[in-house]
Amino acid sequence: MRKQHGNHVIGQVHVDDAILGMRGLPVLFHDGSALDAMKGITFKGYSIPEFQQRAQKAKGGVEPLPEAMWWLLMTGRFPTEA
Repeated sequence: MRKQHGNHVIGQVHVDDAILGMRGLPVLFHDGSALDAMKGITFKGYSIPEFQQRAQKAKGGVEPLPEAMWWLLMTGRFPTEA
């Protein structure tokens, strides 16, 4: 999507818009998940169990950090320790 449409303008944002809450402004595009009848829900091509296994967890934690999902959805990559 970025390669094909990355330079297209979808709206104009003013500082006042940001201060007042950006109501009604197109500021985020999301195409990160899909539902397949056989594989189930995938995020950027990873199933939920794959995500749970690969995603970064808090020290001593067993569940992925929410930020790991956000990073995957925004970049298509898993976050690193750095």
